[in-house]
Amino acid sequence: TSKIDAIVVNNLLKNENENYQFLLINVTSEYILKQIVDYEETIHVILDVGALFIDGTNRDIAIQWLNLLSDKNTIDLYVVYFDSDSIVVCDRQLYHYPFVTSPASERLDSCIFYLDKIHTRRTDFKFSMGFKAAVTLENGLTKDRFIQACMRMRKLGNGHSLTFWSSYEIHEQIKTLKTKSPNKNDFIKFIDILRWVYENTQKSTWEGLHHWAI
Repeated sequence: TSKIDAIVVNNLLKNENENYQFLLINVTSEYILKQIVDYEETIHVILDVGALFIDGTNRDIAIQWLNLLSDKNTIDLYVVYFDSDSIVVCDRQLYHYPFVTSPASERLDSCIFYLDKIHTRRTDFKFSMGFKAAVTLENGLTKDRFIQACMRMRKLGNGHSLTFWSSYEIHEQIKTLKTKSPNKNDFIKFIDILRWVYENTQKSTWEGLHHWAI
């Protein structure tokens, strides 16, 4: 897995993934969705490994996302999400039905996807070329969880790209860590996110070792 990790990190370091946004304090899921919809480039996938969408069900998020897109896209659009471990589709008329029997399963280029924290690993959609994902960041996010989430975009570095979204709390953590590095400007780059992820991983490992030592 270390070889796979190295390949993924190498792809993550490409310029198309230099997209970082932070949110204000105590924002709602609808506010975050609005920021994503208004982002300068179209975001097709939300990889919510950071569990930023906490004030509603996956179904609620699907409906809110579609409603926010009402003036931006064609009528033929679906949101794909998980209800427990079942993959569900919500269409423009806000009908919800199983993904496997829906027209959406044959037309992934007409879909947008919300993957909750649990499903940012061990799920595999064949996302269309050119798809961009929003990856959310949470407190204590470790390398394994982070890499697994990013790997949902199977063509990273070759047709898929990422944006990164943090809460204000996480933004402050990343910024504080950056001030300890040689490059001390305020502009957060992907390498700063990666440094923060590795710091979390190291802390998690030490805490684990301490636990076993007791």
